[in-house]
Amino acid sequence: MIQIARKAEEIGMDVFTTGEHHNPPFITPAPPVTLAYIAAQTQRIILSTATTLITTHNPVRLAEEHARLQHLTGGCVD
Repeated sequence: MIQIARKAEEIGMDVFTTGEHHNPPFITPAPPVTLAYIAAQTQRIILSTATTLITTHNPVRLAEEHARLQHLTGGCVD
């Protein structure tokens, strides 16, 4: 997924998204963690979650995590 995100930025795409899922063949059960790593590996691409399973999370904590990620990445998280 990291290589795909880097390639997406390299070819000029504006946005890269990842979704949350807990069963194979999907990649990440923790999109904020994955997006933080992708943000550290890219320069300008906007990052976002395509799917977040809000029923399995505390909504306040989820909002805080995404807000913190938005702040730490300099605004590249949607």
